[in-house]
Amino acid sequence: MLSAAGVDHDIKVYPDAGHGFLNDHDPAELPVWVTAIAKLAAAEFDEPSARDARRRIIAFFRAHLDERERSARDPGLTPPGSSR
Repeated sequence: MLSAAGVDHDIKVYPDAGHGFLNDHDPAELPVWVTAIAKLAAAEFDEPSARDARRRIIAFFRAHLDERERSARDPGLTPPGSSR
């Protein structure tokens, strides 16, 4: 649907990772019950998936939110703060 609507997107499913795979909290910072529920719900941190997801998120944000990147792709854009 996103492609049909012309919306740029980057979606990837990490089948070995649970819901909270990006949450790399120190277990000492969490109440025992939160750690137990995360384990039961398969919502624990998954380092390989988190590393890839963070890389992809940063690349997507750079491509779509960084004015320098957008200006390089479209020289007609005026970066904020410039007097073109």
